Amino acid sequence: MPLFQTPGLTTRGAVAWALAGLLLACAPPRDRVSATLSGAAFRTQRVGPAQASACRARGVLVLQGSEGDDGLALVWFYGDSLRADSVPLGPPIWHRADAADSERSIASGAYRRTTATDVLGYQSRNGWMRITPGTDGDVSATFGAVFDRTGAAESLWVAGRFDRLRPVEDPTLCTVPRAARDTGVTLAP
Repeated sequence: MPLFQTPGLTTRGAVAWALAGLLLACAPPRDRVSATLSGAAFRTQRVGPAQASACRARGVLVLQGSEGDDGLALVWFYGDSLRADSVPLGPPIWHRADAADSERSIASGAYRRTTATDVLGYQSRNGWMRITPGTDGDVSATFGAVFDRTGAAESLWVAGRFDRLRPVEDPTLCTVPRAARDTGVTLAP
């Protein structure tokens, strides 16, 4: 018997096991977000756990990921069919009750960054997102966008990917936000 052969394992079997191991090692990660953030004074990489939630009745998909206290979320109003698509990533759209009914699918994002003394909020201004549904019900996305800090003149370029997230139905996403009632009060300039 050759020196490196296990009893009962043929060469063909050994090759099959080696190929299976390579395929598993090369499989894309699941339930993960990875993003590169570039600002005026820094550049950093974030990798962490991620999840997806959806309301299929309204055509809404939310992708969320975090690392420590930093977090990123993208929301996509896709309409009637979750399919492979490239969409613009723009300003916040949560206030648009009719977003899921629009002819064009749209998306927006938010990013939370923490420092030693502050929690900073950012919202997407312009960019892109590509969604790829998997064959087993999961979704992946790549994205790149400029995010503006709320209340300050600071912008970040955020680019990354969400890997193989399985959307979970979330009934809170199915509620259409109601518009605020008009009080009839006019504010003086």
